Amino acid sequence: MDNTDYADGYYAISKLNRDKYYRTIRKKSVVIYNSLTFAKKHAVGKIKSGRRVKVQRVVKYKGITRLYIGHGKYITANKTWVNKE
Repeated sequence: MDNTDYADGYYAISKLNRDKYYRTIRKKSVVIYNSLTFAKKHAVGKIKSGRRVKVQRVVKYKGITRLYIGHGKYITANKTWVNKE
C-alpha cells in the first residue's frame, strides 16, 4: 500500500471536514477512544452502525487521521467505517 491508497481510505485534515456530520457505516459498531492512541485501554464506548455523529475536526496523529467528536473523544477516519454526509 502506498501513500495514495492511504489518502484515499481516510478523511484528510481540511476545513471542509470541520463541523460536519458523519455516519457510521461499519456493520459492527465503531469504538470511541479517549486518546489519539487507539488501544483497548483507551476505549470508552461504541457508536452503533448507521448513527450520525458531529465531528468537530479531523486531527493527525503519527501520520494517521482521527475524527475528534468533542469532550476528548476520537473515532476512526477510515472511509470504510464512516461516511461524510
